[in-house]
Amino acid sequence: MNAEQRRGDVESVQSAARRLGVCPRTARRMIADGRLPSYRIGDRLIGAQRADVDALVRRAT
Repeated sequence: MNAEQRRGDVESVQSAARRLGVCPRTARRMIADGRLPSYRIGDRLIGAQRADVDALVRRAT
């Protein structure tokens, strides 16, 4: 998978938090403790792959 394809599959922490039904701070905690894998996009931006967020949503329901 090249960088362009990966970027299309990665969403922001804020977007992931909305889909998970949690606040962005909680989503960041989930990233920090390893429950939600994350990827650095550029120097400062962190995102999560949509498939990883989907898996967490399925586990939560």
